[in-house]
Amino acid sequence: MRFWHIFWHELSYWLKERSTYVQFILVPLIMIFVLGSSLAGSEVFKQEDVILPVATVGLVGEGNESMAQAFTQFSQHEEVSRYITIEQISTSAALAEQLRLQQVDYGIVIPKQEEASIQLLQGTNHVINLMMTSIVNEFASASAMHALKLEADHTVEDRSGEEQGTSLQDSEPLVSMGLISSESVTAMQYYAVSILIMFLLYAGLRFGSALLVEERSYTLKRMQSTPARPREIIYAMMLAHFILSLLQAGCMIVISAVVYGVNWHLHLGTVVIACGFVTLCSLCIGLIGAAWFRQSKTLHTFMQTIIIAMVAASGGYVLIPEFQQAAGVYTLPYWGMQIFYNQMLNAAPAATQHGLGILALWAIILGGLSLYFSKKVVTR
Repeated sequence: MRFWHIFWHELSYWLKERSTYVQFILVPLIMIFVLGSSLAGSEVFKQEDVILPVATVGLVGEGNESMAQAFTQFSQHEEVSRYITIEQISTSAALAEQLRLQQVDYGIVIPKQEEASIQLLQGTNHVINLMMTSIVNEFASASAMHALKLEADHTVEDRSGEEQGTSLQDSEPLVSMGLISSESVTAMQYYAVSILIMFLLYAGLRFGSALLVEERSYTLKRMQSTPARPREIIYAMMLAHFILSLLQAGCMIVISAVVYGVNWHLHLGTVVIACGFVTLCSLCIGLIGAAWFRQSKTLHTFMQTIIIAMVAASGGYVLIPEFQQAAGVYTLPYWGMQIFYNQMLNAAPAATQHGLGILALWAIILGGLSLYFSKKVVTR
């Protein structure tokens, strides 16, 4: 009962504050509109279909004739042969030289060891590089399917004595080739996600500031004279701010979809889990900051610096793919945003699950650190 009384008191206090609705709902919606509408014409968010050119691919076998023959067979499939032509090259050095002279558009080196990975040498044409990455991935998938079929055929042979088999060339590609679409999220979608994640991170600042306010008014010290334990006080307040952030996320998603026409393509479970992990990590950071600093201004500077730096590194303000891949992947907002973008682009579920796994790891690490500091905030 003590826990829920503290929780409800904190939640009702913030729900009654008018500034809550202005700062955490109205302001982010205005930012989404301003950024999304002003940058809608940017080159980054223009969407158009690109007709694929026919690429000349240099292939080096390096003694692994079986795999080289398998790739050659795969390239002869109707859906693949329209886009690539294979040119056999004797050595890797000769392939590199032809790539440098642009005599071939792309290079593939088949390793001698079957366990080794195929070496891919990209050319100067970005569209061809994307197309060949897709084709090579398709070849790997077809090879795996072919291996499974052979294994099943051998099992049938052992049982019935009948020989069955298929060639890699007869295997249908899992994905039909045609146009590489530069399909991406719109500017409004992009900034709706980035602003959503940014304001979920501000939950930690709100929570940490609330702790310092209660500490300065000696409320936390007076509560120690009650049967409530220090961690019980902290976690009740944390749960209240956690619920507030989820309500904020729900309002932003619904209003942006209705007013701005943002197509989220979201599953409710994924939204709740992703927002929950991001909010939990933010609350843990806010708790650690409240334990380190005793002044609200210092805490604000600390949290603002962390939030702005992480969102900027993850591409939340300006989309710079090279910088995102170099630094953004190590930040919390990057994985939160990628989950939403994958949902918007109907990406494979494995990509979303990978992002949720990274967020869960962040939550475990920060949650463990916050356990150490939780008692210190109340008892110091």
